[in-house]
Amino acid sequence: MPRLLAEAVFATAHEVLQKYGSKGYAEKWAEHSFPEQELALLKTAIEGWQQ
Repeated sequence: MPRLLAEAVFATAHEVLQKYGSKGYAEKWAEHSFPEQELALLKTAIEGWQQ
């Protein structure tokens, strides 16, 4: 179950990044920059589950 949630969060966040980019994200959600490091960590965790 945690893997399914992680995959769903990753897919959605990745889609937002693809759609808006870091700059567009910052313009729309001015309080915070896009969590690129966290997204990379999540991707690494998911890849670890897949092995």
